Amino acid sequence: MSAPTPPGPAIPPLERAALYRLFARLLTAAPDAALLDALGAPAAAAVLERAAPGFSAWLGALGSDGQAALGTEFARLFLLPRGAAPYASAWIEGDRERLAGQLAAFTHRLMAALDMQQTGSQGNLSQDHLGLLFAVTAEALSRPEAAALAAHAEGQLLGPWVRAFADALYQRAESPLYRALGRLIPAVVPLETSAETPMETL
Repeated sequence: MSAPTPPGPAIPPLERAALYRLFARLLTAAPDAALLDALGAPAAAAVLERAAPGFSAWLGALGSDGQAALGTEFARLFLLPRGAAPYASAWIEGDRERLAGQLAAFTHRLMAALDMQQTGSQGNLSQDHLGLLFAVTAEALSRPEAAALAAHAEGQLLGPWVRAFADALYQRAESPLYRALGRLIPAVVPLETSAETPMETL
């Protein structure tokens, strides 16, 4: 069963950029106390509650044991086999090794166009890692002069895998946090601009 996607109008670019940065953070490392505090803020909690009813009550009762369980779930979903692999090439039909190489080359060209470097928690990520793809697209969206690059990134880097990955994440997640993520990703990415296959000429 596909993850239900909340209907709604298109989200403005700067708001999408902020959400993409959140997605990148959640896909790159297990949540820490600071992130969970931020997610409990009224505006963020309201969005997550709509995506996964019960989120606010779950977060309020989380405690230190629950935070440790989130670390375990992050590993199960994103680091271990039979989870929801956080690599775009895993969710696009075709030769995965070739697709991973094409995605990496496309991402490298886009980052060069944005004069962007892989740093911090993204420094060691594969260039088809979903966390990096969301971060790069967020950077493009945050720059008004890069609107064409941003549209290209959303259609080419995000579009081809969003639905398949989100469906798998929603089905395999146990916590409201990752179920909410599985609902929000396809609700935020403008799928009507997506390419069927990635990496047309940048």
